[in-house]
Amino acid sequence: MNVNKSEDIKISDFKNDIKSYESECDIARAPARAAVYSYAKSTDAPILFRHYKHLHTQVNGIVSPRISHDFCKIFVFISGNVNFLIENVLYSPNCGSILTIRGGVSYQPIFYEQSNIDYYEIDFPPDFFESVPNNSPFYNMFFGEKNGMGCNITPSHQTLTNMFKIFERIEKVIESNAKYSDFLIYSELIMLSAIICDSLEQSSKTTAEQKIPNTLKQALSYIIENFTDINDTEKIAKHCHISVSYLCRIFKKYLGMTPVEYINSQKLAKARYLLKSGMNVTEACFNAGFSSYNYFIHLFKKNVGQTPGEYKNN
Repeated sequence: MNVNKSEDIKISDFKNDIKSYESECDIARAPARAAVYSYAKSTDAPILFRHYKHLHTQVNGIVSPRISHDFCKIFVFISGNVNFLIENVLYSPNCGSILTIRGGVSYQPIFYEQSNIDYYEIDFPPDFFESVPNNSPFYNMFFGEKNGMGCNITPSHQTLTNMFKIFERIEKVIESNAKYSDFLIYSELIMLSAIICDSLEQSSKTTAEQKIPNTLKQALSYIIENFTDINDTEKIAKHCHISVSYLCRIFKKYLGMTPVEYINSQKLAKARYLLKSGMNVTEACFNAGFSSYNYFIHLFKKNVGQTPGEYKNN
């Protein structure tokens, strides 16, 4: 996804935008820290509303850890060059694309080149669907025929305009801390869901999607489970019963990076998490799967823009 926001669709500048994410790893593991706004209907069944804005300045092919949880998610994309690997399908959202992911389905964001990452996210807990009829459009949006995906659509211009107006109203309610703000925000989120449901029949499924081959899916699963023990591509190729050259070709074709770049992204994500969890630089280096301390320092600074020590202390 590498497009700019339409000039016809005005989105207010949020006063409380966070300046930047600590890292893509932190986004995946602790999204609440990256949340501009969060709203909980109750402690037992929260509905979370977030607006992510981040200038991605790191090198090409940064991969977040694979994410899986019970919440059903709605993503509304504004801008940024990012793909989503969901199960064995690669999605490339455009400006205004709506992507839904049901609970229990694993997904993995992949960030490309320098771009302004900007999207909204709404999370619905499993409890929420206990009162939703299983033949309703909203239910089918998450639990429809497609494995893992309820819908991936680009709505009409008018629908997008109405959605962004709701986002702005939610912002104003949160900023004003108005009386009954919880009820007002909850009402807006339900209205937003209704608008999305209403647009399903009118909209074409235009979000680009590409099913990845089983061999690549097998390689990705193997790397995710064993990346701390993998130091070369031969081990992966042998596990998948393919040649190293073919492995490199399918990685480049579908993910836009080499197997080594993908493995290193997984290790760096692990290292960033370990550093923020309290480990020192040496411990984080070797526990993340790096065999060379000097190479780890070089790669970390190249990708993150600062040394591991600086990152840990910031």
